[in-house]
Amino acid sequence: MVKEKIIGLLLNASLFGGVAFILLTLIAMVIYPGGTVHNHEAGHYLFLENFFSDLGRTQDFEGGSNGTSYILFTIALTLVGLTILPIFWAIGEIISPRNKITRVLTTVMAIAGVVAGIGFVGVGWTPWDLGRPIHVMFVNIGFRTLLFCLILLMVSIYRTGWYPNIYAHILAVVSIILLGYIMLMVFGPPPHASREGLMIQVGGQKIIVYLLIGALMHQAFGAKKLLDQGA
Repeated sequence: MVKEKIIGLLLNASLFGGVAFILLTLIAMVIYPGGTVHNHEAGHYLFLENFFSDLGRTQDFEGGSNGTSYILFTIALTLVGLTILPIFWAIGEIISPRNKITRVLTTVMAIAGVVAGIGFVGVGWTPWDLGRPIHVMFVNIGFRTLLFCLILLMVSIYRTGWYPNIYAHILAVVSIILLGYIMLMVFGPPPHASREGLMIQVGGQKIIVYLLIGALMHQAFGAKKLLDQGA
């Protein structure tokens, strides 16, 4: 009973983290003083020309303070990272007890989930205007390790034979889209080269981030529902 309560609390925390990220970043967008890579004088946040990470700059593109948005962004990424840390372990504990191979898969998934969580916390705590290489490193760690986690969770769900396959189907679609975004980051047009390239990269980021938040919340909600049903 104690273990089930802990799992339930962790799943609730992941739902809270997703909602908090959306709300905090939306507020940060409103407060953001403006400026993009190609338009330093923009007077506000441009949804298709500003990365999420622009919210986490310590200064805007003209050297002015971006303190409030920076704090909100850092809190948002920290919450997301800290809720990613346990979510894969929590779902794995619901799925894995019935099969040894699945247990191995979910154990690896839980460890990878810790790495992914640390990656996203790192993104929040390394403003890209102060340390771009380290910031990009954490971005790559977060997204690539999260893709690994999603694939492991998808396979684990398919292996159970009792966990609703709809959750695995959704993970398959999200994993393909996330892989596409990772390829976009590597082989897509450089955002600094042109305004069009910037918009493609920013648009891709917005799509994948909101999709991932929604998908993880959906997985947490589904796992909690099964937990409450005594799965």
